[in-house]
Amino acid sequence: MPTARAKRGDERIRGNIERIIRPTLGSIAISKLSTRYLETLYAELRRCRIRCDRKPFVEHKAKGEHDCAKVRCAPHVCKPMAASTVRQIHSIISGALSAAVRWDWLESNPARGAQRSKQKPPEPDPPSPADAARLVDEAFEMDEDWGTLVWLVMTTGLRRGEVCILRWSRVDLDAGEIDIRTSYRLRRGVGTERDTKTHQMRRIALDTETVGLLREHKQRWRSRMADLGLQLTDEMYVFTGPRQAVPTVPYSPAWSVQPVQAHGRTSRHRHAHPRLAALFGH
Repeated sequence: MPTARAKRGDERIRGNIERIIRPTLGSIAISKLSTRYLETLYAELRRCRIRCDRKPFVEHKAKGEHDCAKVRCAPHVCKPMAASTVRQIHSIISGALSAAVRWDWLESNPARGAQRSKQKPPEPDPPSPADAARLVDEAFEMDEDWGTLVWLVMTTGLRRGEVCILRWSRVDLDAGEIDIRTSYRLRRGVGTERDTKTHQMRRIALDTETVGLLREHKQRWRSRMADLGLQLTDEMYVFTGPRQAVPTVPYSPAWSVQPVQAHGRTSRHRHAHPRLAALFGH
């Protein structure tokens, strides 16, 4: 059975083929493809993702007769295709042409020499120690659960999806360790559990203060569940969202980058929002 990650990869490949590759290259004989043609294609995609002819036109948001004002049709504005998507398209084309070489349809693969967009190195902007301390203080002022989540991310380096899907069964407070095995992704309102970003499991040691905060956090949830006549179990999530405050629903990645709005606090905390978002964006 293919994994969820494999299915998503197949969807991206099919989408790139149907939207870009087939309309662009489908009518061209494979023997006519050249390195220059492919480089021109990549350059056009980086200029405009729909490869417009540079003439002004209106992008209609509906088919058939319609009221442009109502559906908000607007003049076309060129938007470059992401460099990563162009590289994906290049990989698909290059793979197909390599197969053609193996099957003796081509003598050489013209995509091998084609230049494509280089991957931009990451430019993280982590908060300074002073900013981090201030953000943690403000997070605890907003809510103890939120403060605990921010503290855990800062002290362990957990990724957004990893902290959202963390269950108590993966937290060993006696040994002072957490076990990271999966991540969480929210796409079009549907959440899925998947492999970590690096496809590797890892164990992270916790300092005594973090262990203490997690013990207090667990006791808070144990008391809340008891008030409802329920019991906190190890398979429940460590953190839950502000709209569905039940430990059987994981904390949404969307809320982790909207802490101020999610917790309904006053505008005096809004200046912390960009930095808090940066913590969860990796």
